[in-house]
Amino acid sequence: MSDIQSLPSYNPSDTQSFEGGMRIFQNHLLKLIEHSIPCVVQSYDLASNTVTVMPAVKLALTTGEYMQRSVIKVTAWKLHGGGFQIHYPIKAGDTGWLIAADTDTSLFKQEKSVSDPNTYQKHKYQFGYYLPDKMNGFNISNDDKDRLVLQNDDGTEKISIGENDTKITTNKLYIVGDVDITGDVNVTGKVDVSTTVTALTDVIGGGVSLKGHIHGGVFSGPSTTTPPVI
Repeated sequence: MSDIQSLPSYNPSDTQSFEGGMRIFQNHLLKLIEHSIPCVVQSYDLASNTVTVMPAVKLALTTGEYMQRSVIKVTAWKLHGGGFQIHYPIKAGDTGWLIAADTDTSLFKQEKSVSDPNTYQKHKYQFGYYLPDKMNGFNISNDDKDRLVLQNDDGTEKISIGENDTKITTNKLYIVGDVDITGDVNVTGKVDVSTTVTALTDVIGGGVSLKGHIHGGVFSGPSTTTPPVI
């Protein structure tokens, strides 16, 4: 199949009036202005935070033909502020939006400070950025439809935040660093500890207090028991 197909570029009846002629002129002028367009990721470079994308809607030519646009390399949008950021691993095949900039931003992207425009070009995708967007096909469970959710596509790994609780669903959770918990902790399953467990009040095992339990069948005296056998 050819990348170019012939389609009418205007309504022929517009050639019969001044208003129609203005519509034709406006339509041709708007074709020169780039704003936003859906796209598909071809590749992503984390070091430079740049993404190569294929615009997903063909270019309408003034001849009335439609032609596939060329791939373009732009900055990827990243949420960041106050020294904190959110990273997501952009992959080939991801969808999103290619957003054009109002003016040439090339010098600003190099210097990260107030800069002059490097050229007079305006409303061009090459100076804009890629905004990730799945658009449809979400796999959000009915239980999470009214909650804030951060998850992988199939929902097997997720953080779900509601008005009164937060749920973490994961195959394995890693925590690096100290953990302080205020409140009760209920564990279903075994607990393995590689160093010391310290309880300021008591430890209860099978209903027996470690601090207050006694051993019967012994005689009082100056001797002590031997340490437990490991």
